[in-house]
Amino acid sequence: MNPAPLSNAPATPEAHYLIERDGDVRGPYSFEILTMMWTRKELRLTDRLRKDGTESWVEVTRMVKSLDQAAHAQSDEARNPPSFGSIIFLTALLPIIGLIMGAVWLSQPRYRSAGGALLAISVVFMFIWCAILFR
Repeated sequence: MNPAPLSNAPATPEAHYLIERDGDVRGPYSFEILTMMWTRKELRLTDRLRKDGTESWVEVTRMVKSLDQAAHAQSDEARNPPSFGSIIFLTALLPIIGLIMGAVWLSQPRYRSAGGALLAISVVFMFIWCAILFR
């Protein structure tokens, strides 16, 4: 018995698949979930898949190329980069804290030299930050 290849049918976002492993049927799963399972190595090559609406089971080995391509496409997507606002806040926070701490230490005779150095470094970083931000 030669089942029709499952990979001939295009994987559409609304398509759902059942997984059969050792006689146990699980699912339905979307193709995106199958791709994530493939990436995490949760799918075995001996597992069999069946698309909803079909009667034939196909081994995962016939879907390897499609799953690899989809997994590669998913890995190329951006990975939640930090927002620009949080980057600006964090880069501005360090010089501001330096200015405050420098002013406090400058008023203490024991830490006057450290306070002056911290103030100078903070001012330099503020100029660099402003030059980069407002160029």
